[in-house]
Amino acid sequence: MKNGLSNPALLALSTPQGQQALANVSKVQSKAIDLGFSILKIGLLCLGGYLVYRKITNAFKKRGQNNQYQPANISVGLAKIRAENLYKAMFGVANDFNAIMQNLSGLNYNGYNRVFNEFGERRGADFKKQNLTEWLYDQCSATQLAQLKFMTNNAIT
Repeated sequence: MKNGLSNPALLALSTPQGQQALANVSKVQSKAIDLGFSILKIGLLCLGGYLVYRKITNAFKKRGQNNQYQPANISVGLAKIRAENLYKAMFGVANDFNAIMQNLSGLNYNGYNRVFNEFGERRGADFKKQNLTEWLYDQCSATQLAQLKFMTNNAIT
């Protein structure tokens, strides 16, 4: 046998108590890893549920036809074209108010609702999703909005 210091960890592992302690440490580590995976699974499920909830609650809500007014005086196809033209007229720093007026002129209340539905929600230069009414409030002055509201029989609310 050598004289001097020996490795105390090796001495401890060579005893039955040391081997038992090592087995207990392995069990604790295994349980800690299992707990970590369980927490990760719960976190992912919560995140998935939250994303589904946001998708449902933040979904675009179409306007239906209001029976107190005349039926829409524009087809779905023409409403889609006007919605596209309105987006082009409002996208960017300034708006083209004449183009906005031109595309909203002649629409009755339900006609505006049809264009509103075809416009949907679109992102602007600030990456914020907005529907047609929100775009108009964002892009037009109070005077311009008053003109547009008068033209559309107060469909812009």
